[in-house]
Amino acid sequence: VHPRRAMLRDVLDAAVSRGDVPADADIDTAVIALIGSYYAAYLADGAVNDDWPERAVRALLPGLRSPAE
Repeated sequence: VHPRRAMLRDVLDAAVSRGDVPADADIDTAVIALIGSYYAAYLADGAVNDDWPERAVRALLPGLRSPAE
């Protein structure tokens, strides 16, 4: 789990650097939410749909953005 957490953190840190995610976003909580939703989907269905990454990011990204955006 730790290598995957690090990968997700790197991706989200890069999004912060690009300005896609605010610098004050709670990246640790975002990583936990993404990993948790992945495992929840897997445990519920025995597999994760191919479109899960896009759906998970669409669901989570608005919560990481500043309210004014």
